[in-house]
Amino acid sequence: MSIFKDFFVKEKPIFTGITRGLGGFGFGGAAGGGGGIANVSGATVKQYNVDNSLQSTTFVPFATFQAGKTFDTAGFYTLEFDGTDTVNCTGWCWGAGGGQGDGPGPRNAGGGGGVRGDFTFDGGDTLTVMVGEGGKAPGNSYPCGSPHGVGTPGYPYLGGNAGFPDGGCATYGAGGGGGSSRISKSPGLSYPTRNNSAKEYLLIGAGGGGGIGYTEYAGTIDGRGGYPSGYGGGGYYNSGESLATTGKGATQSAGGDAGSSGRQPAGHAGQKYIGGNSGPTGGGAGGGGYYGGGGAGGYYATGGGGAGYIHPSCTSTASFDGPSSTRHQASDDPANPGTLSIPAHSRGDDIATPINAGGASPIATANSNGFIKIKFS
Repeated sequence: MSIFKDFFVKEKPIFTGITRGLGGFGFGGAAGGGGGIANVSGATVKQYNVDNSLQSTTFVPFATFQAGKTFDTAGFYTLEFDGTDTVNCTGWCWGAGGGQGDGPGPRNAGGGGGVRGDFTFDGGDTLTVMVGEGGKAPGNSYPCGSPHGVGTPGYPYLGGNAGFPDGGCATYGAGGGGGSSRISKSPGLSYPTRNNSAKEYLLIGAGGGGGIGYTEYAGTIDGRGGYPSGYGGGGYYNSGESLATTGKGATQSAGGDAGSSGRQPAGHAGQKYIGGNSGPTGGGAGGGGYYGGGGAGGYYATGGGGAGYIHPSCTSTASFDGPSSTRHQASDDPANPGTLSIPAHSRGDDIATPINAGGASPIATANSNGFIKIKFS
């Protein structure tokens, strides 16, 4: 799979000038006539992987954005536009699916949620795009890192099976939370500051909560990322577990509550831009989002879905939550059918078991990853 699905791609030297950021989220004037923008020829796109390593620098012409520019490889991107005129565009963001848990039994995670909105920016500005990474599994093959203190982003684990940029981390045979997908024109946004609570985004597609085995035999099934709220996880309620062990869905003002203890300890609540981690010996992690879903506790419970976001300055907005009957699947934009390829993106049924534990993630371009499209009008 190619990194960019472009009609035209040509190389350009890396941009070395000072990039001018937009001072806020207000709207500018109308775009120039004649089917294009008079002095905006395109953007220098820098693609970084989920570990912040530069992968490519490519000039993408204006015509490609007019046709609809898509991003489907997990990672961090900067789009440095030339010119000075105001550009009108539509953006779509779908978060990544949670990691499918290890067996036995059915073990799907929640699918990613989608949002759409129209916004403007000026030539000379930089858009920042993040494509969410699907959660990985099982947790015991992608061990989380060292504990951090309470209140630290990523508490109490780091890395491991969490989906970039903000999914929660899981343990045991559970799946990590799917990462959110985001578009921003906030100046000064960088990879290290992406989850700072003060940073603003135009659109955020929420990640799904991580899965684990047995969760479709009894009880409930869910954990989808959504807007305005994520969906609580499901669980298998026999042998001492209860509904309380499932991670809860996030809202527009708070992370999802943690699942309580069952046969194993409780999970951890979601935070702004951070999905909650699971308990130390079981349960799926929370999906990322504007606020992250809660991590599950007990053994066989799934994480809660994250909450998407639409900035108030956006117009012609819509959201697309996956169907409850197939929690692992995302939904397309019904007003613009074909925008999202349903089998190819934001799914919560990718086990993503590593070939060798501790090796590179095998899902760099998996169908659990999120999806973004930007189209100029």
